[in-house]
Amino acid sequence: MTTLRQDVLAKLKDRGVGISKVVTIVLSAVVEVERERAAAVKADRKARDRFRGGTVPFGWRVGDGGELVEDAAEQAVIGRMQTLRAEGMSLRTICRELAESGVTVSHVTVQRIVADVPARTVLRGDGRRVQVSIPVD
Repeated sequence: MTTLRQDVLAKLKDRGVGISKVVTIVLSAVVEVERERAAAVKADRKARDRFRGGTVPFGWRVGDGGELVEDAAEQAVIGRMQTLRAEGMSLRTICRELAESGVTVSHVTVQRIVADVPARTVLRGDGRRVQVSIPVD
């Protein structure tokens, strides 16, 4: 160890502070800095109307600029879900119908899409704002 480290550790020992307490203090400071950095990144993404993380909603993907962009194939599946639900099919029957065409989704996903779920405004790749049904966190 360097002389400076030895001096610091000696002074801490004289004051009754063990190395484990020093490590805890340092790690706590690192955690606080990381928490502040993550909050700043999320605030920046929010200010620029960018996707802030979590699960990307069905029917959407994250574009090159970080914005949500419609996924044409999944949007077609959403339309099919809504049509089948309007015809009176149950959520699980809709899942089975979709599975026959190669789309695997849970009945909970179908429920969130076809139910009256609060919507969020997202910025599309073309700059338009649209309402997307996304469960509220």
